[in-house]
Amino acid sequence: MEIQTFDISDQDKIYAASNNNDLFIYDIKKESFELIRNHSIKNITIVKIDSKNQRLIIGTTSKAYIFDLKKQEPTCILDNQNQRNHDERLDIRDITILNNTIWFSTFNGIYIYNSWTHSLKRLTHSVFDNSSLSSNAIKQITIDMDNGIWICNDNNGINYGAPYRPFRYIKDTGENNFKGNIIHDIHISQDSIIYIGTEDKGLNEISNIEKNILFKHWDNNHGLSQNSIHGLTSTKDAVWVGTINKGIDVINKKDGKIIKHYDFKGNTQKYKNDDIVCLYQTKDNTIYAGTSYGLYQYDRKLDQFTYLSNMPNSRIQCLLEDHSGTLWIATFGAGVYYCKKNSEYAERLNTKNLFSFGHEKAVNSIFEDSNNNIWFATGSGLYKLNSTTMEFKSYTTANGLPSNVTFRIEEDDRNRLWISSSNGLILFIPENDSIAAVFKHEHGLI
Repeated sequence: MEIQTFDISDQDKIYAASNNNDLFIYDIKKESFELIRNHSIKNITIVKIDSKNQRLIIGTTSKAYIFDLKKQEPTCILDNQNQRNHDERLDIRDITILNNTIWFSTFNGIYIYNSWTHSLKRLTHSVFDNSSLSSNAIKQITIDMDNGIWICNDNNGINYGAPYRPFRYIKDTGENNFKGNIIHDIHISQDSIIYIGTEDKGLNEISNIEKNILFKHWDNNHGLSQNSIHGLTSTKDAVWVGTINKGIDVINKKDGKIIKHYDFKGNTQKYKNDDIVCLYQTKDNTIYAGTSYGLYQYDRKLDQFTYLSNMPNSRIQCLLEDHSGTLWIATFGAGVYYCKKNSEYAERLNTKNLFSFGHEKAVNSIFEDSNNNIWFATGSGLYKLNSTTMEFKSYTTANGLPSNVTFRIEEDDRNRLWISSSNGLILFIPENDSIAAVFKHEHGLI
């Protein structure tokens, strides 16, 4: 008798199959054999113990079985004769258990059995799909510590499967769908409507996100001054839309019509600046517009935007009102300013030359977390400002970031930070200053 295949359980028991199709258990501690009787499984190629569920997974040249160790009963879960477009033999070469699924490596691709739904899925090579297996002849599958799946092929290298793809890609597919490929702004209104401004095809509205997604769209053929959107905010009845060099349009939420347009004037009557970079609304409903040359404030009484000469006259990248009412103003390459509540003038923040000057040190966004720390996403890394001590802490590729170029920051309900960068989406844990994950193309991002 020769041992064809074996596997070792967590309880130091060896489950083995012989070339005569005998199944037996060897107890290492007791040094004793136990023959598994009452089965008719033939041509066994591999066995795999699933200790958690007290079952043995058995592969053969043409079938796969689950053998219940309690009931001493086998159940066939894969029969090649029942598969469409099957070849003559399966020749199951490896078995991998991942959560509630069982993965079978065969000469004809990968079969995935779901133990909960009792359904079967097959993965194969396709010349029309670059993301498919590089070969149908699968030798072995290994699961890494992040549940990533590594697939070894015969003569065609290794394939990698991401543990999960949590991101859904909504793309421009024509009528009655999302339009545009260059996203600049995302704004969520108080009534949970999502507005997305693009630089190539105007403004999108997405509603009913949990059920059947509904889309609306505006561009220069539907009343917008321009297709390149820079800056979004909303009030109870209207959406305010900034454009790259055509000022601001206001859309009535109820009927979707453009009801107002604002042109800007600079600090002199000779200079007209309609190049909007960002829009921001504070807690008292004051609307600010950051432009390529300074900051403007909307005057409701006069129904116009007024240039604020006491604020930085540089390109305004982004704005933030913190918990105390202080307005933070980030410029492109000229530092960060802050204006305390009820103050008329902005003071320049001493950034200790961390990100004060230069294109690579421009501040892309400012964010206040639930602990009132102020975060700066820049072209030279991520920076945290303790608003009490006014001390900075920096995070760069030197201490784990996938890229120094960071763009936007958001916090979830578990106080984790999600940070977009030029090399993936970062999940950051402020509590212990650690990076929990970096999501890239293999997770569903484009």
